[in-house]
Amino acid sequence: MMPTLVIIILCLAIYALTLPNAFKGIEFYLIPDFSEITLEVVFNALGQAFFSLSLGMGALITYGSYVGKGDNIITSAAFITLADVGIAFIAGLMMFPFVAYLTEGTMEGSAPGAGLIFVVLPGVFASLTVWAIAILIFLLGIPSMLSTGTVESLTSFLTYPSGEVKFFMDFVENIANDNLLTSGRILYFCVWSLCMEKT
Repeated sequence: MMPTLVIIILCLAIYALTLPNAFKGIEFYLIPDFSEITLEVVFNALGQAFFSLSLGMGALITYGSYVGKGDNIITSAAFITLADVGIAFIAGLMMFPFVAYLTEGTMEGSAPGAGLIFVVLPGVFASLTVWAIAILIFLLGIPSMLSTGTVESLTSFLTYPSGEVKFFMDFVENIANDNLLTSGRILYFCVWSLCMEKT
């Protein structure tokens, strides 16, 4: 699913560049203000780098356990770093035009931290007029809404031989959580075992 997330970020970045005042956000993002560089900023940047690349964390032990004897660690590290920086750069191309759009170019909502995402993105999504998505979500929500007693066929959507009755959302949850998750993990371990045998 990770490539799907990258495609979504790219689409949002392209959309952001079409909004009014978008290039004021790009200017704010890409033209450095050296007067803002302090020890605190450098320290925070290092903290972000350590977090984003999972440096100094137990995650590296997990990653390392999957490294084969033929893998080049330097090449892998360079690729991971470039991918991480590249996606972060594209995310910046998405976020700051959105901030400029919502603030009419004043960039008042560009405070650092997670709040930037949780303030800006809901505002942008609220401004979208993508009725097809809203209609799709509404249509997908109807069966779950009606499956708690309103419509008998959805309330008693599935009856097991034991006599246990499942309503529609139970059925969806069983498929999504139990079956897909379990089969996905089994497939993952099978592929992993085959790869380990070849190495």
